[in-house]
Order: sequence, then C-alpha cells, then structure tokens
Amino acid sequence: GPAVFISYSEWFKNSFGSASSYHGSSKKSLIFLLKFLTDLVPFETAQYLKVHILYPPYVASKYRVILLEYISLAKTRLSDLQVSIEELGLYEDLSTAHGPPKPQCQAMQDVERAILIFENSGKIPASVMEASIFRRPYYLTRFLPALLTPRVLPVSQDSRVALINSLKKADKIPDSVYSSYVHACERERQHLLEGVSGSEEMQHPMEPVGVL
Repeated sequence: GPAVFISYSEWFKNSFGSASSYHGSSKKSLIFLLKFLTDLVPFETAQYLKVHILYPPYVASKYRVILLEYISLAKTRLSDLQVSIEELGLYEDLSTAHGPPKPQCQAMQDVERAILIFENSGKIPASVMEASIFRRPYYLTRFLPALLTPRVLPVSQDSRVALINSLKKADKIPDSVYSSYVHACERERQHLLEGVSGSEEMQHPMEPVGVL
C-alpha cells in the first residue's frame, strides 16, 4: 500500500515525548538532545520551534531547568521572528506547508475536536485543561468564545452542552461568561419563537370580518 507519513509534530512527540524515549533515562543523551536543539535555534523555522515548545521532550524533574532554558531561547527566537505562540490552536497540524488557519477558524476547529474527544471519552480533553492553565489568553479569548457561541439549546443535552457543563463544574468557565452565554441562548430561543409565530400569522392571516 501507499506509504503513510506522519506530521513532524506527531513524530517529535512519539520520538521524544515519553519517559521511554531513548534520552529518558540517560542524562548524557538528554543533554546531547537539548544541545542539538539549542544549536539549531538560529536556523530553525518558526513552525518547528513551535512544535518543540508545545510538545517539549520528556525530562525528569531534576533536569527541567535545562529544558526551560531551551524553551526560553526558542520563545525569544519566535519573538524575533514576530510570531505569536498564543495564536496557535490546540490541535492544529504545525507541520502543514499551508499557512495556519485564521484564529477564529482555528478556535472553531479546536472546539469541534474537543467535543468529539469528550463524546468518546466522557472526560474533558487534557489539551483543554492544559490550555485553561498554561495558555489562558488563547483559552479565554479564542476557545471559550467559540465553544460558547449562542444558539437555541436542544431539548435533550448534546455533547456540546455536556462539555460546557463539565467545564463549568470544573471552574473552567468564569461565572460572568457563563451567565452571558445562558442569556444569549435564551434570546436566540425567543427570536426563534417570534419567527415561528410571525410565519404562522403570514400563512394563516385572519379573514376580514364581513359586514352584517
């Protein structure tokens, strides 16, 4: 069959993201890897630096300071390139040759992916929980507004409602934001009812009263 090539981000995570990776139990191998990545920083393109920052190599806690030094250097290089890491989505393929989606489109894609994962697992996706802590600007200004797009809520709870309720119970949605969402959804329902009522009146206009 045809060869299947995984994305760079998937390859990097698979190769260096766990304790079982070749460098996981060897300080010498870890230092070699981080020195190699550090030496590449001035020549690395932004998309690869983003992968290394968002999916860093696994390191034991006692060596974490070495990793943080590399991440700080990589972020500085991204800043020099005038690239913001906060606009990155939760699930986008960082290796794609095409330009990244617009922030609003990326957030909608992240929401759909998160709902699908939640639907299958019954748990809030780890990427969403991590974003709520470590990537709050994206989570609060992109992800939540996309998730909390006002709509007429279904009679039976669907996966989106269930995810929203779970995030609310986990204190991951500010009370004021949730309250605004509930009110906006109620307005959507009222608009729908008014539209249905007006449509029925147009279809069944009152007959004029005849002169007696």
